[in-house]
Amino acid sequence: MKCYHQNVLTAAILVVVGLLTGCATSLTNMSQARVLEAGDAQATMGYQLDLHSQSFSSLIEVGKAAYEHIDEGEGEITEETFRRGLDTILLYKLFPLGGSPEVIGRVGIYDDLLHGVDVGIRYNGTVIKGDVRVQLWESADRALALTAQLGYGHHRSVAPGAVEWLTLTKWNRKDFDLGLSMGWELPDIFKAYVVPRLVISRISTEPKLSSKILDRLPEGLLDFAEFFPATNMYYMGANTGFMVGYKYVFVNFDLSLFRINFEPLVLGSRRDYGGWGVSPTLGLTGHWY
Repeated sequence: MKCYHQNVLTAAILVVVGLLTGCATSLTNMSQARVLEAGDAQATMGYQLDLHSQSFSSLIEVGKAAYEHIDEGEGEITEETFRRGLDTILLYKLFPLGGSPEVIGRVGIYDDLLHGVDVGIRYNGTVIKGDVRVQLWESADRALALTAQLGYGHHRSVAPGAVEWLTLTKWNRKDFDLGLSMGWELPDIFKAYVVPRLVISRISTEPKLSSKILDRLPEGLLDFAEFFPATNMYYMGANTGFMVGYKYVFVNFDLSLFRINFEPLVLGSRRDYGGWGVSPTLGLTGHWY
């Protein structure tokens, strides 16, 4: 019974920590396909939830076993146990299960290039991302629009405190975001869109281990020069959503679905952290003409 309670408690702690961890990156769209006219502005506040298939499948089983062995075990930590624990920590960092608020601003800047240009900036506590959008086409009645968008995001370095025996520091992550927004509007009332997107994240990091753990590691794991070489993560998928309201104020719903391809080299071993990511977002937008 004691063992059962201990297992349940450990699993519960890991899940709660995961849920309290902030969003890894911004995958929202939250904007109509038509660009804003020069001088017009939008401000959006939303809340994004993040779900990742790899985090769900490995969080309890792998995390519990690795945590108990390293925190309570004696003697040398085996390479297998260390790698399993490291996988769990990296999943915590890169694909946290949880949610975060996001603030988005957008302004129209130019009407004379094709069908117009606007720029935006967003921040969700983890990443600040700017983008520029160029409208390529619109229908004669202006109900349909096609817009290309390009974004760049810079992540803050945040050391997670999820598991006490390992602290990851000096994370560097940059996002490059390409998309093509297609949308339909009922003027001043309803706006819907679909946005196929490719997000490329460039990631690198350096570890910091406590002296208690460092003393117990095999010599082969003490050279961290190849801990996590710079690598790319690819998000391939789309956003779909709608905005409903009247002229100045709209309620937003956005849903992103991405296939994530990510196989970094961690301590000389190729690891598969790929999976599916889903991020529903609800928000409120104000529009100034």
